[in-house]
Amino acid sequence: MSSFKKGLRKVEVALKWDPSPIGAPSHDLDIIAATYTSDAPGGPPSYVVHFDSRSPDGTITLNRDSTTGQGFGFDEVMTLELERLSPSYARVLVGIAIQQGERATVFGA
Repeated sequence: MSSFKKGLRKVEVALKWDPSPIGAPSHDLDIIAATYTSDAPGGPPSYVVHFDSRSPDGTITLNRDSTTGQGFGFDEVMTLELERLSPSYARVLVGIAIQQGERATVFGA
């Protein structure tokens, strides 16, 4: 992963949102990370890390997952240990899925 070596060794992505008003359907935000190999950086992801999963080598983990936004501190937290990621990966894409009621919208970062 030499292309990521710009001083970033460990990255933490954290989300916090206000819960839905009482009686309204809850909304949920989810952090998602996808890894791409250097031989196919624009192809399908090698693996995807999302709620209730982690990377096979343990370099990307979802440490906290809230479905309502209720509680103290951050509601979603994902840690990416870029220094430990195999050199065969050329890109990691982190995105946010917003699920509100019956609809789901996805935004990428």
